[in-house]
Amino acid sequence: MNPYEACWENITPADFCAWFRCKESDLGARPLATLRKGDFRWKPAGKDERERYLMNYLPKLKSSWIERDREKNREAWSVGWAESLAEIRAKGPSPLTCRPKYFRGSEFLRLQGDLVVTPNLSLENELLNVTREHLFFKYLADASAIYELGCGSGQNLLLLAEMFPQKKVVGLDWVEPCVEIAGEIGKKYPNVSGKIFDMTEPDKNLKLPPGAAFVSIHAMEQIGDRHFRLLEWMLSQRPKWVVQHEPILEFYDPANWLDYLAIWYSEKRNYLNGYFTALQKIEQQRVIKIEEAYRPRVGGVFHEASVLVWRPKLSHA
Repeated sequence: MNPYEACWENITPADFCAWFRCKESDLGARPLATLRKGDFRWKPAGKDERERYLMNYLPKLKSSWIERDREKNREAWSVGWAESLAEIRAKGPSPLTCRPKYFRGSEFLRLQGDLVVTPNLSLENELLNVTREHLFFKYLADASAIYELGCGSGQNLLLLAEMFPQKKVVGLDWVEPCVEIAGEIGKKYPNVSGKIFDMTEPDKNLKLPPGAAFVSIHAMEQIGDRHFRLLEWMLSQRPKWVVQHEPILEFYDPANWLDYLAIWYSEKRNYLNGYFTALQKIEQQRVIKIEEAYRPRVGGVFHEASVLVWRPKLSHA
């Protein structure tokens, strides 16, 4: 055996279940098969690799692209998703064409509080794919309809349509290319549609059917501390579930050097801030029940997402 190859560890279904607080039966057949057959190798980063990571990471924190106001942000996302739309129109919706283009691949990964390296440059995206399927399989099977907040390139709409072809799936986003992407997916899966929706200024005329669920995957991160109106609107809809995989600033440990960098990055990007604290205050008022709130400690180059699953209580009493 090649001694260099022998130093790699492999992420197993048992590892994933430990990090995501679930049983293998909660994963679903396809994520379980992916974890068993895919390339999920990793090893701790050495001194040279850590230095290389920092020399690539730190200059990005000083670059001009990292700080954008609301309108520049909208313009940037509109341009980016228009590129995805053009590819989807040319080649059809698929996991490849609907994959966000910001997944460029990296040898670096955040894993259990430390920096690791991997020979699989797509490992971050592949772990996210397993995560999405697990969360959708575990929580959304009994939802009457599914509404995605910030549907972006359509990768979650496509997966939801494949997993739940009989459910209404609606993508909500604030830029037109995303709605058009949903329309392209809808040509293949008629249960999918899209609608313009600004999370900071929710459309009060939009009403969810009874038993519907909300999903957000790396989408609410974009609204900083402007989540109060959205949260108020979501509560008014009384969804069956709210299933979220978002970076939660409150879960980072500033005493950990990687977490310190993630906090720095999130603050520079004006990412989601105070949302979990707001949920906790609402739960104390007996309005909602937070079913899951934890950090799997798995992430990409700059930061990582946590799992939040909550629902309104049947009674406020």
